[in-house]
Amino acid sequence: MSTTSATAGAAEFGEVEKKTAELYSSCFSELNDWSENAWLKQGELYVKNLGLKDEWIRGKKVMDGGCGHGTLSYQLLKHGAAEVWGIDLHKTLRPGKFDDPRMHFLQASLQELI
Repeated sequence: MSTTSATAGAAEFGEVEKKTAELYSSCFSELNDWSENAWLKQGELYVKNLGLKDEWIRGKKVMDGGCGHGTLSYQLLKHGAAEVWGIDLHKTLRPGKFDDPRMHFLQASLQELI
């Protein structure tokens, strides 16, 4: 996994974006304490609830905006994505799950990537 930080303009995040990021960061840090099975199950539920089909992502570069602790990013890779970019304001990825060179994490504001 490669990790990058987009620090240009980081001090200019809007107050709403900062507060939302703090709330979700705390939530995802808590979820990382869940058992391996619960963490994987959450990602599987994301895939199911989003109605994602393997053929939509197989062999493609995929972005998971607001990836949190990375359970959906992990599932996207598991379901055939060639490469996954997880992007979030805070680095709250589940430790040890992203040791795959096809997995990348960018700590940034999605608003600043436009």
